[in-house]
Amino acid sequence: MRKDQQQQGEEEVVVVEADSVQGSLGIRDTSLARYLDGQHWQLKNELRQQTAQSQLFSQHRYDLSLDEMRDLSSERVKFVIKLPTVQQQLEEQIEMKKHCVNKSLAIGEVLSTADLTTGVKMGVVCWLFGGAVINLGSQEHIEKWFKPLKDLKFTGMFAMTERGHGSNVRGIQTRATYDPTTQEFIIHTPCEDAEKMYIGNAMKGNYAAVFAQLVVSGQLLGPHCFIVPVRDDAGNMHPGVTVIDMMHKEGLNGVDNGILVFDNVRIPKENLLNKFGSVSENGVYESPIEDKGARFNVMLAALTPTRIALIFQALGAMKKEIDQGDDAGAVKKMISSPCAKLV
Repeated sequence: MRKDQQQQGEEEVVVVEADSVQGSLGIRDTSLARYLDGQHWQLKNELRQQTAQSQLFSQHRYDLSLDEMRDLSSERVKFVIKLPTVQQQLEEQIEMKKHCVNKSLAIGEVLSTADLTTGVKMGVVCWLFGGAVINLGSQEHIEKWFKPLKDLKFTGMFAMTERGHGSNVRGIQTRATYDPTTQEFIIHTPCEDAEKMYIGNAMKGNYAAVFAQLVVSGQLLGPHCFIVPVRDDAGNMHPGVTVIDMMHKEGLNGVDNGILVFDNVRIPKENLLNKFGSVSENGVYESPIEDKGARFNVMLAALTPTRIALIFQALGAMKKEIDQGDDAGAVKKMISSPCAKLV
């Protein structure tokens, strides 16, 4: 916005440059926009500039089929992951640098403002699946599962929610039983209530971070997280894994939600994310946290930022509408002075 003063009696004429609002991504540098962007306004503007250069974000289509919307969301996520700003943030996430969580939230907010499905799917791939690897796994897990994810060698999903457990994560029923003879975990869905539901990226992802009840020598040791293959690079399903498409989801048709069912799927022992609990070759469980309840709380606390991200996505949409409303109010004259008197 620009103000020009001209002498017309004692009046001040305000000239508004409407073209200062650049596109639907919210690229602008008004004081209100900067205030709403907060601490990481420069990071947000860098990301806006980078995404604005892609035709993937330049047009909003509302006539796409379900498959076309999902394909577009996937292409947008792949494009965003390769951006320099995002690559730098993912490196900081690996190194657990200061403010890396806040920067992740800022990136998620901007993406959700540009396209909500892209923000959600990006969160599933990098901050739910990827966050589980970083926060619950070892350095070896990061090398094997997160760095290839960052380089787009594959994509992942996060599978905690089940049909029957509601918000009681302690009560999930998917089982991960250790077999010492083969040094494998057997991932199994014992009943319909144990089916993993509303799993984002289920129809396209290659691996899932699956929360399951760990069972060693008949002893139930509580929920732990495991990396389970879902499909190969060619899209072929892994033996024993069934994925059911949940189809349309109002407002988020670009997010391919699905149901996951496991029929005695065997995975290597190393696929247990073992920062807070591990199993030896001969079936001995070890953990730096002796109390089962405390261990469970620490595991969930490590995933808290991904839940906060949902709030930031909603805030991003709200901030965009406030700023657009301010722009509209600046250029639109509701009632001219001759008509101001009401009879």
